[in-house]
Amino acid sequence: MNVQALCNVCENTFNSTNHKPLLLQCGHTYCLACLKDIEASGKKLCPSCREEWRGESYELPISYMLIPGAIPKSTGDAAGNKVDYNMCLLHSYTIEHWCCKCRVATCKKCISEMHYAHGLVAFENVVGYEISMEQIKEAFNGNLGNKLKKDLKDSVSVCNEGLELIESMKEIEAKLLSRKKHLLDQEQNLSAYMENVENTSETALKEKFETFLKIMSCCDVEKTSLSSELQLALLKFDVFGGEFQSLNEDLEAEKRHLLPEELPVLAENIVIRGEKMSKKIVQARSSIPAGEEATVTVVSSVEDPIISLQDLLLYLMKSRTDIHLQLLDTFFNGNSGRADDSIRLKLFLRQNFGDHLASFYGHLTYTAWAKLGVAELPKLGLHLQSGADVADVNKILNDNFGAVSVEPVSHDHYGM
Repeated sequence: MNVQALCNVCENTFNSTNHKPLLLQCGHTYCLACLKDIEASGKKLCPSCREEWRGESYELPISYMLIPGAIPKSTGDAAGNKVDYNMCLLHSYTIEHWCCKCRVATCKKCISEMHYAHGLVAFENVVGYEISMEQIKEAFNGNLGNKLKKDLKDSVSVCNEGLELIESMKEIEAKLLSRKKHLLDQEQNLSAYMENVENTSETALKEKFETFLKIMSCCDVEKTSLSSELQLALLKFDVFGGEFQSLNEDLEAEKRHLLPEELPVLAENIVIRGEKMSKKIVQARSSIPAGEEATVTVVSSVEDPIISLQDLLLYLMKSRTDIHLQLLDTFFNGNSGRADDSIRLKLFLRQNFGDHLASFYGHLTYTAWAKLGVAELPKLGLHLQSGADVADVNKILNDNFGAVSVEPVSHDHYGM
């Protein structure tokens, strides 16, 4: 499958002319046309990290490996050896991952220096994701798509019937209001007759009584007619409600055919690994009943990080779940200053996020750790920058548990 790199600003495919992929000092890559536009604005700031780049755009190095079919002039030797596109031009390491944020191929040194916590996917997973999308397209273009289209058309027809029923009810409502006004007028007239009956002649009284009987007869006929119309409308509403519920159940059943097998009801214990499964959970949330005692383990690894972490956690918090949050991509590689999980979890700093956590592994600053309220968790793993940070950790633990201390372990990882 042919996977081509795009500029993250204009979304055009990189080429060797006006959309050359230029590598900024911060490690992000954009096309020549977009960088020229940014230069023209007077501020040479990277669209991703807002870091200012030095020099003119035409002086920046070209990422030839992002240009389909391009062979860089400066690589290769006089003997005409071909360029190895599996090697990083900057660091000469094997290219293993694709940066989802910058849309560039990266080696392991690129990850640690410039693309840390951007969301990295192994190349085989990128292709696998595209293949799965092709399978979904085939399903929609086949029997499943036709069945969904028919069910939706039937639902529209039922909605139209419901709207017609509402219009008929409006007509009945108008008749009832008119009849109510007429009855109130008759009530007033009857009261007046009753007050004057003593002073009315026998002939006049007889005429009024005959008029009263005629009015009573008309009222009975109109009452019977309106009652029949109301009963018929209510019967139609019952039928409409049953049809609508049946169609809705059919649609929900068809939607479940699209759900992957790894998504059981959230009342069970499940593990969500990587961006692909995270997106499936979030997109299918209306079709997955939320249990009252669900336990979900969320795993974001270096090989398969969860880019849509905030959307996933917001959904899980609303679903009454206990969350085991394992941000292993930062826990094992927290030596970068930009690897702080408090950036990824910024939305949750004031939402009592710790109440939803059963355990946490990751890399947090002292301030973020305190705000998230994770100090009382039974399982807590943190990647600290240095042994000096242990004092800050112990301070929070002492405030929450009393005399508890953290001992440093190997590889600068600290935990309880």
